[in-house]
Amino acid sequence: SGSRKYRRDTPLVREDGDPVGGLRIRLYPERALLGPLYVVPQRQGRGIMQAALGEIERLHPEARVWELETIREEPGN
Repeated sequence: SGSRKYRRDTPLVREDGDPVGGLRIRLYPERALLGPLYVVPQRQGRGIMQAALGEIERLHPEARVWELETIREEPGN
């Protein structure tokens, strides 16, 4: 809707060009909400999401506060 006060992004997380995970970001002025985040099971435990989050923070310096949003907190649930 036109009244939405945030921008949504849903980047794929890639390793060696292969899609291995993803996440959703809702960007508000000076604040970002993350969730859900996922990495396919066979690629977990390798620091992939940690690296992706570092890159996302670098790409969005306007977000001063980062919060993890759980399913219960999502609108409509």
